[in-house]
Amino acid sequence: MSALDEYRSALLIADPEVTDFELRSVMDQGAEHFASLVLDHGLGPVWHQRTEREEFHESRLRAEVLFAAQDKALEEIDRALNEAGIEYAVIKG
Repeated sequence: MSALDEYRSALLIADPEVTDFELRSVMDQGAEHFASLVLDHGLGPVWHQRTEREEFHESRLRAEVLFAAQDKALEEIDRALNEAGIEYAVIKG
């Protein structure tokens, strides 16, 4: 499998028409190398969500913790800016 094919396979997770069975099959073909590619590109959490593969579980937990911290920080920033009467817009995460 070429590098381009590996990247395409890693992005299959974004296609809702690709079945969970097909995703697991892709994982089984590429095994450890493919898992590293997925993790290196930050796709582990979504792969875990769809396939429940153990090799992606930790990355999903880390993403959830990071999201919770970002959400809390945004709430604090929102409160402070609103109290100061400052209009703002959040751009990106």
